[in-house]
Amino acid sequence: MVFSHPPIDTVGMNEGDARAEYGDSVRIYQTRFTPLYHALIRHKPRTAMKLVIVGPSERVVGCHVIGPGADAMLQGYAVAINLGAAKVDFDKTVAIQQRVANCPARVTVPSPLARLSPLPFWD
Repeated sequence: MVFSHPPIDTVGMNEGDARAEYGDSVRIYQTRFTPLYHALIRHKPRTAMKLVIVGPSERVVGCHVIGPGADAMLQGYAVAINLGAAKVDFDKTVAIQQRVANCPARVTVPSPLARLSPLPFWD
């Protein structure tokens, strides 16, 4: 966790490390959204999220978030990732946190041409 404004949080492997270890079985899912907490105000800060997935079981090996609420969001996901959660487990999750934790269930479209980046949470 980087205590910055906006906060940056990361758990598990970044894309480069995952590709070095797992090769072509790595898939990347990304999303950008306005947290529900900010949905009705004029200034709408954005949050970006990236999931690093490996293998046919789509095990989540990394999650990277930048934006408001990233600090609160990754606390629970760190436990799930360390216990071997798969993408389907994230898809079945019903979030209850009003700021940003309700949005990762919407990470449904894989990035077709995900590429390595200097920072794990940017494409």
